[in-house]
Amino acid sequence: MGFEVPVSGVDRPPARGGRLVAAGLLVLATVVAAAVATAGAAPNHQRPVVPSGGPSADTNGVAAGPSLPRPLPTNLNCRDVDGATCRRMAKAAMLALPAEAPDAIDATVWRSLLCNSTFDCPPTYIEGSAPLGSVIIRFADGGPSAAVNVVEGRSGAALRTLRAWVVRWI
Repeated sequence: MGFEVPVSGVDRPPARGGRLVAAGLLVLATVVAAAVATAGAAPNHQRPVVPSGGPSADTNGVAAGPSLPRPLPTNLNCRDVDGATCRRMAKAAMLALPAEAPDAIDATVWRSLLCNSTFDCPPTYIEGSAPLGSVIIRFADGGPSAAVNVVEGRSGAALRTLRAWVVRWI
């Protein structure tokens, strides 16, 4: 005795609503995580300082506008960074501060970047750059310190400019 059974796929019916709900929840979770990560950030949180006009002579290779908006703190601590690079990084970090930031009393320059997420170290800022390190700046008003990341971008064979952005206020 034989039966002729048509060949057909044995599969689950396509789940339409479940995948859509999962994708929506993933997007919502990403937005909430981004909002939480940037909650206490300064207005220029992810805006690197790359002023036009190229490096000026008085900033020792730091890309800057006509002049630095504020002087370097007198107390500059260089941790595992040579003196010239330390000063360049500190100048770039000072340029990254918002105009309304109080006077800086000291800065500590470190060789490593502060990267806890892609919000701290956006790939677009890191790609094509050489990471130099981070600068922690303390202010005279005793408020939160600024943590600033600094990378060196290469725009050609000889032109090297620094890019700095405030990672977070601590």
